[in-house]
Amino acid sequence: MRKFKLMLALALPFFASAQLVVEAPVLEAQTTAQNVTMTKQLTEALAQSTTLVKTFNTVKEGVNIYKEVSSAVRTLKSIKGVIDKEFELIKLASETGRNISKLDLSNETFDKALDIVSDIVEANNQNMESVEALLTNGKINADDGERILILQNIEERTDKNIAALKTLYSRCKSSHDRRSMYKKVRGTN
Repeated sequence: MRKFKLMLALALPFFASAQLVVEAPVLEAQTTAQNVTMTKQLTEALAQSTTLVKTFNTVKEGVNIYKEVSSAVRTLKSIKGVIDKEFELIKLASETGRNISKLDLSNETFDKALDIVSDIVEANNQNMESVEALLTNGKINADDGERILILQNIEERTDKNIAALKTLYSRCKSSHDRRSMYKKVRGTN
């Protein structure tokens, strides 16, 4: 039995190395199969990443187009708002001029009121020229955001001019009422 154990002890390393030799081709085959699989997966991943990049670029282009259209729509809405306000101002200036001429005002007050109406109408004309310049290619070098800011500025000036016309008429009406009251008190018409 001792001999058997001794032989077994001496033969065991040979059996182990023989096993390694047998397993090495299997491991190499498995490694090769794994490499082939990994190569296929990398090829697929590359194809997918190329598709993703193309999709990303398409979406990015779509977003840019959307922003341009959205910006253009905002610009058009701003332009429409400014033009509507400008027409409102023209109508109000005309009504104010007509109504002031019906009031009993001193010549000086009447002349000053008409000068103010004329100044406001002139400012309105300058605003309209600015809007026209914005709409004409090459006259004003600005991007859509800057154009919107310019339009907002024009709209603010127009709102101030509309308020000035309303205040002017109110003051002229007060002057008319005081003058009428004064005439009634004095007994003259």
